[in-house]
Amino acid sequence: MIRKERGKKRYRVSEIEDLFFYTLYNFRAYWVAGEIHNKVSRRIKQMCKINVDKYIVELHSEDLIHIFYRHFHDSDVRQKNISVNDVKKILDLINYCDSVEMSDLDHLKFKKRFPNGSYTFIVTIDNENKKLLGKTFWISA
Repeated sequence: MIRKERGKKRYRVSEIEDLFFYTLYNFRAYWVAGEIHNKVSRRIKQMCKINVDKYIVELHSEDLIHIFYRHFHDSDVRQKNISVNDVKKILDLINYCDSVEMSDLDHLKFKKRFPNGSYTFIVTIDNENKKLLGKTFWISA
């Protein structure tokens, strides 16, 4: 399937539902989930030797496509289907994570247990712009 993007401009949206809408109509957009807490940034610096103080968490339409394409109706029996309401929790997942670890050279993996499953969210570290960019997200049973 070939997806045509509508222009080069990337629109900032205020709600995750708006990002879903823009993505549905092939507009490039991003949603700022918020800033990570100082407590978490200190924990990451101590454990992973990376300074992410005052970084914000963003989710782009291209990554939302992957998340919903791969995990909206997950075929893996060990994983649960995700919804927009689950994606809304990514900032809480980061700020109150049970564990954080380096996934790759420039990726962090956050895990948090919620009543409906164990959430995993992977971000790319953008040091130049002081951002954590969401890449993928899933819920394990």
